[in-house]
Amino acid sequence: MLIDKALKLFVCSVIMCLSVAAQTNGKERGIQNQTLWYDTPAANWLQALPLGNGSLGATVFGGTATERIQFNESSLVTGTTKVVGSYQPFGNIFIHWKHHTVGNYKRMLLLDQALHHTEYVADGIHFKHEYFISHPAKAMVMQISSEKPHSITANIVMKDAHQSFSVVQKNRISFKGLLGNQMKYEAILQVNSTGGRLIRTDSSIIVKNADKLTLTLVAGTSFRPYSGENWLGADPHDELVKRISRVSRQSYQELKKDHVNDFERLFSRVVFYLGETPGIPTNKRIEAYNKGQRDHALETLLFQYGRYLLISSSRKGGLPANLQGIWNDEYKPAWYSQYTTNINVQMNYWPAEVTNLAECHFPLFDWVENLAAVSKNSGDSVLKTTKGWIAYSTNNIMGGPSKWRLHRPGNAWMSQHFWEHYAFTNDTNFLRKRAYPMLKQLVEYWEGHLVERTDGKLVTPDGWSPEHGPHKNESDKSPYPGVSYDQQIVYDLFTNYLDAASVLNVEQSYRKKVEVMRAKLLGPQIGSGDSCRNGWKIGTILQIITVPL
Repeated sequence: MLIDKALKLFVCSVIMCLSVAAQTNGKERGIQNQTLWYDTPAANWLQALPLGNGSLGATVFGGTATERIQFNESSLVTGTTKVVGSYQPFGNIFIHWKHHTVGNYKRMLLLDQALHHTEYVADGIHFKHEYFISHPAKAMVMQISSEKPHSITANIVMKDAHQSFSVVQKNRISFKGLLGNQMKYEAILQVNSTGGRLIRTDSSIIVKNADKLTLTLVAGTSFRPYSGENWLGADPHDELVKRISRVSRQSYQELKKDHVNDFERLFSRVVFYLGETPGIPTNKRIEAYNKGQRDHALETLLFQYGRYLLISSSRKGGLPANLQGIWNDEYKPAWYSQYTTNINVQMNYWPAEVTNLAECHFPLFDWVENLAAVSKNSGDSVLKTTKGWIAYSTNNIMGGPSKWRLHRPGNAWMSQHFWEHYAFTNDTNFLRKRAYPMLKQLVEYWEGHLVERTDGKLVTPDGWSPEHGPHKNESDKSPYPGVSYDQQIVYDLFTNYLDAASVLNVEQSYRKKVEVMRAKLLGPQIGSGDSCRNGWKIGTILQIITVPL
């Protein structure tokens, strides 16, 4: 896989050169490419803009009659270590206004600072909403201000997505509940105003004639990460009360400064400038781009948006970004909105090292190690191995499987991320303690699972390519030997192991054995029409993937 490594080095070189070129033009020019903005509120969830701190996520609609903020917490999942379940929506905050005429509307997501702004003029008064979700504070903070004193009047409601009752006490609205898997969850919203007064009802807090309004949200569950079968932990209530009390002791400006400094520390590592930004809303730029209009600044914006989403959904010490990051408003989302190991979870983390976000990679490492432990200790006979471990195609935060289909090469593919982290950071301590043990046990698994053909070539006996077959349909679980997808992933695993062992200067005799096995692996085969065959089976040409040569 020398071409693969050379390509990665080339991409990194291009990114670094672009960054240096951008710096010579001044950071201010690069900043122009880092804002999504629109001149109307979101009409649906997919149009709402995402905020996140790695565990708490929110999508902001920016409404002027009713503002909706739908929120998630990364551990609210209905599954167990036995059943995959689904990632769940947590709740909604609604801010009901009594504006009559609204104009000069603009909502923005400032990627470089992870701030959501909404500005408009209502009944002749300029209003500004500013929201962020702080990783240092572990809370969402929202401030609404206006240019005219005593002009903020609103009715604030928070609702549980699972229909438990909200409770209003003093200046807080809260709800708590219990999922079917016995996971406890709770959210607390605190309302503070400058000027005016707060009026409590049975289900909401009414703000009357305030100068400024500040809302603080915290949410959590009883999930205990990376604990195998013991994933149910303490009730989140006490921790949430401590957290919101701690946040309350800081001013809004202090919270914002800590948040921006924390986020910029990661985001600002890459500046990418390819031209001036047109002064039109982002959705209209996309429409023009799809019609053929050149907009290189839109391309750099999407590049930085990808980095923004990874930072916002994957922070050290937390869970990895799932199929939808940490944002979901459905009870039965596609593929459970969990972790699919036949490309999706890997794809989430392809930008981690190459765009200088190595710290964001660690939740994936933690999750893979836990998945390995859960799979090894599972009572499921399908997962039994003498060495190493294997897993099903889709698994949840606890390591629980969907059991739709076993996906053997997923273990090797995920281990590639361990090696990549070392390759980009030269962290030999990580290599020795985490990457090498993972690579070694999986090489040992594949050593025992490969079979030798009559011509001496080693093939995987029971493969399938998730996107290209060769299975006839999703219910076809027939074994297909030598599928190219499997063969290349195993080749990559062997190569990464050999490189790791060489760096650490360990197990020379076993390295020689792995070198022999790698050399005997069946490589890509050319089929009819100069295309790459997707697999090998005696007497049969399997499905063809067209690859221009």
